[in-house]
Amino acid sequence: NISSKVLEESAVSDDTLSPEEDGVCSGRYFTESGLVGLLEQAAELFSTGHKRMFGTYFRVGFYGSKFGDLDEKEFVYKEPAITKLPEISHRLE
Repeated sequence: NISSKVLEESAVSDDTLSPEEDGVCSGRYFTESGLVGLLEQAAELFSTGHKRMFGTYFRVGFYGSKFGDLDEKEFVYKEPAITKLPEISHRLE
């Protein structure tokens, strides 16, 4: 049984029901200045997104009897992206 209020209850947007009517996307919760603000925020985030710093990974292996239980074991160390090999090598000595 179909409700008599099928259009009101449907998920169809207003621009589909009345495409000739201007301003269907304006109102209390949607304004042109609000859209411009969202687009400006998105553009700013997009332009700074490439500056994200990913970690640097180092595979470290311990070989030899002087390492005891660690002999022939390997580990992966995650360090900040700016970490260079000599720095982590010095810390592991």
